[in-house]
Amino acid sequence: MVVVIGSGRSGTSLCAKILGRLGIDMEDTLNRANEMNPEGYFEDAKLVEINKSLISKLLPVPRMGPRETYPASLISAEVEELKQHFSDRISDDDRVWGFKDPRVSQFLPIYRQVFQSLGIVPVYVFCARSADAVVESIRQAGNGKRDVSEQIYFIRSFLALRDCAANAHVVHYEKLLSDPVGEIDALWQHVGEPGKPCPLSEADRADLVDERLNRSQLRAVPVTNPMALRIEALLDTMNGTDFDRDMVMSELREIDGIHSVYQSCLDRFIEIGKSEQKDQDHTAELQKNKDRVKELQKDHAAELQKNEGRVEELKKDLVQQEERHKAATAVLTVELSHLQAENAQLNEERNSAISRIRSGEGPLSVDKDQAAHIVRRLRMKLVKARAARDKAVERSKASQAKAKNIANSTSFRAGQILADSIRRPGLRTLAMPLRLARLRRNQGSK
Repeated sequence: MVVVIGSGRSGTSLCAKILGRLGIDMEDTLNRANEMNPEGYFEDAKLVEINKSLISKLLPVPRMGPRETYPASLISAEVEELKQHFSDRISDDDRVWGFKDPRVSQFLPIYRQVFQSLGIVPVYVFCARSADAVVESIRQAGNGKRDVSEQIYFIRSFLALRDCAANAHVVHYEKLLSDPVGEIDALWQHVGEPGKPCPLSEADRADLVDERLNRSQLRAVPVTNPMALRIEALLDTMNGTDFDRDMVMSELREIDGIHSVYQSCLDRFIEIGKSEQKDQDHTAELQKNKDRVKELQKDHAAELQKNEGRVEELKKDLVQQEERHKAATAVLTVELSHLQAENAQLNEERNSAISRIRSGEGPLSVDKDQAAHIVRRLRMKLVKARAARDKAVERSKASQAKAKNIANSTSFRAGQILADSIRRPGLRTLAMPLRLARLRRNQGSK
């Protein structure tokens, strides 16, 4: 397998096209040629999808590279997809095949794990280009910010070299443009069968490279990122496979030490950012609750005023009912005292008559009409008094029941909650939505 790595915008697509012409079966299912790459990107849609998923999971800050440690379960799905995808390619035929995606440069340890599990021995081709041209091309491709573009150039180049242990054939874009015949032949010697001549003639090799595509150099400005400049200087010492690998590895180890410190600082910064984000979310939620309280106060202000007015009317009505009840009670008391006096007089007359009869003083002379009239009058007064009393009691009970129903109504209780939150602001105001929700839930359960 041939794996094309690099920073991106460094000639990886051109290199993939050349490898395809040399007979390497390059993945090319992502057909999306555009103004930046008129001849296409020569990428595999499935691998691009997997790499984007890895970026979303492992790159808290995309331009900084993945974290060094993470749970294996986090990317188990992507690892299985890679194994299945590569297994399918291996079973298709025995031809040498390859793929290209600059994002792979950030995840080589994961890819190497898959290669080892499937018995694949990859051949790496690293595409290099002047840092200022790469940064300008990344910026033009849509990033927009030069400092971010410089960091992307550094992190992808550094991780690719570090994780392949500098065991790669380095192709310089500028040399490929100036000497396509010699550079393509050197590339073939690295990826082709040993001792077999390049399958392309010199004319064909020369025609594969179009110098008109080198447009980013026109607007490129010097790179200022010190780590990017250090990687560029290191790459300048590497050409093909003819370079001092021990020196390169020593330089990469030193850069790795600097990057590790920077990465740890970044992780700490991310943790602080998460904590600050939680505080911001809490503050936003608190403000949201305050705004909701204000909205509820505004929405229910008219209803609150209406309920308060209704409460006042009910209080007045209750006072009037009590006054009428007291008046009726007073009238009944007077009537009852009159009835009791007349009843006492009748009892006295009856007892006197009985005494005279028993003493033998002669027959009792009684005015029957007068007695019957008194009895009828007393009975009528007693009936009226009882009816008036019962009516007053019923009116009192009805008023009390009406007042109790109003006091137990949802609108009245909601008005009390709103009034309580306004008159005594603080925790009661913040708890108002919860109290209203509980009132609504209780009413719903009934």
